[in-house]
Amino acid sequence: MIGLSQTPRVVAFIAAAGCVGAAVLLGSESVASTSHRLRPPAPTSASNRRAAVRDAERLLDLAPLSLPSSAVRLSAEPPGADKLLVAPPKEPVRQIIDRYAWWRVPAAFDSVVAYVQAHRPPLPSGPYSVSGGGEGGPGVPKKQMFSYWFRPVGEVISMRALTFNAVALSGGGTGVFVDARETWVVPRAPSEQVPAGVHVVEVTSARPGMPAIASRTVTTAAKVRRIISLVDQMPIVQPGVTSSCPGLTGSHPDVTFDFRAAVGRPILAEARVTDYGGLSGPCNPVSFSIHGRRQDPLIGSDFLTRIHRLLGIRFQ
Repeated sequence: MIGLSQTPRVVAFIAAAGCVGAAVLLGSESVASTSHRLRPPAPTSASNRRAAVRDAERLLDLAPLSLPSSAVRLSAEPPGADKLLVAPPKEPVRQIIDRYAWWRVPAAFDSVVAYVQAHRPPLPSGPYSVSGGGEGGPGVPKKQMFSYWFRPVGEVISMRALTFNAVALSGGGTGVFVDARETWVVPRAPSEQVPAGVHVVEVTSARPGMPAIASRTVTTAAKVRRIISLVDQMPIVQPGVTSSCPGLTGSHPDVTFDFRAAVGRPILAEARVTDYGGLSGPCNPVSFSIHGRRQDPLIGSDFLTRIHRLLGIRFQ
């Protein structure tokens, strides 16, 4: 049960976590005195990182609420943990924020695990997963891991997790390592948009070195605006994500979008994606260039499916 002395901290955390995205986006200027809401500034990498650091620290502050009151916080792995509660290595992906701490609980392992299971962090969370065995063996201490996944925060924080690792200490009692981990979003730069003045979009589908499978020159203003809007709304592929992508095999056409001011005029921007079932993700991004300069790759999701519906053409 949460004591009265802990209640203000819990309430403050819930309010802060629920509003962290708005706080980052709105800043300190009040809109109450105006008759209309001011347009919030777009998030930046720096502001998103600061928000993730603050939120990870708040998540870690929840740990004592899921541990018995006898738990004592430590600055390093407790004796008798046999290096099963060491700090994780630094992640190569720069957007990951990691905040962690250790606790020693004088109670037996099974009772501590039961307590943690019965006292989930006081925030709405997404999928809850349990991994790792609760049984030990000859020379192997009991251990258990609990992971809580919290809702993302808009375009600010894409992943929020709080993990409890419990180990039966060789000298008695239980050691607990708690890890608050978050991934902040690198936003797309405002300059990486289709330039103004585009009135024509040429769409071509072709396998490398082969004649075009389909092509269409789009000049209807509403359809041109719709294609531009779909491209401008795409998020970028987050740094470090593509390093774990499997190889994509098979012969699939590339779909190219050339953005021009008029038919026959120079290309102002170009988007290209390989048609793997109409979907585009981090492993099959949309390449994008402006005036011939390559920009950050984009995640198109069902972009090609939407274009197919808009124009009524098939790309394969």
